[in-house]
Amino acid sequence: MSNPLKSHLLHRTLAERHDLLPVILSYHGPLVPDVDVFKRIAYREAARRKSLWLRMSTPSQAIMKSLTFNGCLETAKIIFSKTANMQELHFTDGVKYCMYHVLGSLDAPEARMMNLRRLAVTIGGYSPVLISIFRTQPGLKHLELHRGGSEIRLDTTDLSELESLKANLWDAAQVVPGRPIKTLELLYEWNSDPSRVKSLLQKLTLSTLHDPVRMFVE
Repeated sequence: MSNPLKSHLLHRTLAERHDLLPVILSYHGPLVPDVDVFKRIAYREAARRKSLWLRMSTPSQAIMKSLTFNGCLETAKIIFSKTANMQELHFTDGVKYCMYHVLGSLDAPEARMMNLRRLAVTIGGYSPVLISIFRTQPGLKHLELHRGGSEIRLDTTDLSELESLKANLWDAAQVVPGRPIKTLELLYEWNSDPSRVKSLLQKLTLSTLHDPVRMFVE
């Protein structure tokens, strides 16, 4: 969900409807809506008032002025701490900083009820919270890592059921060895020297499965 107006409206609705949170199985959208972008678009579109949807969904001036990043962060905490039956998470924003504050609660007992099968994140650098998710979600089968490129620091028991991976070569070379990867989609970000690339590619053969990994290059 890339429309900032709809993204913010979705977060507002979910935060107000706690009864919906336990029945949500899949979420595709931002972890925390971009407040500044939302305000710019909302003010501009509210002035036009060309559609019924805009008249209904654009907050009042008082609410608009009260919107802050920290407020949206608190809303995200409320939402993702109560989606205990979530199976698929696909965050469309960069979550290196926000992830720590919003999903740090995954170590809580109620979060261990979450039964993630698929996770897609955009994260630039090592994140202890991402590792925490891996360790509290042993049933994770499909993983997408966008804009990675740093040390992931996995234990041998992490991601023990992972079947498919979408990542750049550096991240894939860290995740594939010792895991039952069947399908690998490589993001074409090979800026290393040829000898380095060859070394990394060799690690992609170290899946625990006897059959070769099915590899695709994007």
